Amino acid sequence: MSAGDGLAALDAITGEFELVGVGRSARAHVLRIGGAAVARLDATGSSGTASHARTRDGAWDFGGEGVLRPHVVVREVGSGEEVASLRSKGMTGAKGTVQLGGRELAYHMEGVLSDTWVLLEDEIPLVTVARNSDGHYRVICDWQHVDELLLVIACYGAVQSSGAAAAATVTS
Repeated sequence: MSAGDGLAALDAITGEFELVGVGRSARAHVLRIGGAAVARLDATGSSGTASHARTRDGAWDFGGEGVLRPHVVVREVGSGEEVASLRSKGMTGAKGTVQLGGRELAYHMEGVLSDTWVLLEDEIPLVTVARNSDGHYRVICDWQHVDELLLVIACYGAVQSSGAAAAATVTS
C-alpha cells in the first residue's frame, strides 16, 4: 500500500482522534477521526524499532541505527531522505530528543509507570500521550505547532514506549 491509500487528509481536521490497534498482534495501528482513517503505523521488523507510517500526503520508514549511541531515524519513503531522528538519553529511553527540519524537540515519559509520553519544544508540550487506567490513550496536541509528521512521530513514540495495542484518543 502506498501513501494515501484510503486515508483522509489531516491538514484541516480538528476534533477527537483515536489510535487503534489493528489485529491481535499489536503490530499495526490506525489513527482515525470519526470513521475516517488519517494515518497508519505498521511495525515492519523484529527489532522493535522498525516501522512504516503513512498519511494521505506522505509515507515514512522508522528504523533503529547505531550501536554505542542507538537512535531511530525517520526516512521519507521514495527518496530515502532522513527527515527526523529520535535519540534517547540514558539506558531507559525515558528522555530524549527529536530532530526534525532544524527543530530540536525534547520528549520524556512521566508517571509512576511511565504511562505518559510528552513531546515538547522550548519546554512547551506539543503532544501528550497518556495511558488511562483502562489501557486506552488520550493524546492532546497543539495543532498550531504540530504537523502530520510530528503527530505520527508522537504516535510512534507512544506505541514504542508502551508496547501496547490499546486505543488512543487524540483531542486537538
